[in-house]
Amino acid sequence: MKRLILHIGMERTGTSALQHFFARNRPVLRIMGVRYPRARDAAGKSSQKHQDLVEAIAAEAAGEVHPQHGPAADVIESYAERAAGAAATVLSAEGLGGPDPLFAEALAPLGQRFDVRVIAFLRRQDEWALSAFRQAVMEGTAGTAGIDRWLARDDTRARLDYNRILGHWEAAFGPNAVTVLRYPHDVPLVPAFIAAADLPRPAAMLPDRSARVNESSADDAVLAALRAQGAPAVIPTLDQSARDALLAGFAAGNAAIRERFLPDRETLFGVR
Repeated sequence: MKRLILHIGMERTGTSALQHFFARNRPVLRIMGVRYPRARDAAGKSSQKHQDLVEAIAAEAAGEVHPQHGPAADVIESYAERAAGAAATVLSAEGLGGPDPLFAEALAPLGQRFDVRVIAFLRRQDEWALSAFRQAVMEGTAGTAGIDRWLARDDTRARLDYNRILGHWEAAFGPNAVTVLRYPHDVPLVPAFIAAADLPRPAAMLPDRSARVNESSADDAVLAALRAQGAPAVIPTLDQSARDALLAGFAAGNAAIRERFLPDRETLFGVR
């Protein structure tokens, strides 16, 4: 049975760097039997990530058909047909790792046609929060109330509940199909991913960028964005008590992840 590797992110865990690596080395990877299908964004431009999967599935869940990508079933089938022609195919979109089960449910039928492996990089919740909030500020989606209120939002809390998110994919493909890697503990990113996906070892020696593709925004840029949005121009931060409280809220879920996926480790992220 042909293999299908679904890289579901999570966000702010080096996903763009991995996507850049696979897109850049697409021709050589094909020779090795690994396919990284080409994708188009909503504007019809070439994209390094398979975001059309996310957008088409989300549109259908909202009772619509995506105006550019078309029906979700057609997008999924297009990738399935291309995956059938290679020993292993990698699809990558961090949006697949969102808190809603609709993405795992939509892709679950692929388990009848492929040996599916789901790979997720997880980042300690407090570190993820700082990086994601800065990104949200730059995108204008963080609101103007500061990181504390952003962290209290239901949608933010849902994105931090890794145990529940992984549960969606376990339900779709079985617990043995899911692999958890920890960012930035399991680095370098590309070799760690290739090993987890059981791709040919020589792939890890293909050209890669030494610099990160999607760096966190500089302090000056974040401050400028905050001012433009009418928010206090203060660099977002979390003191130790706030970090401890955030991690405590997800301690049970993190412990469950460690027990299922990394039983040889004492803790998931090196903190209790």
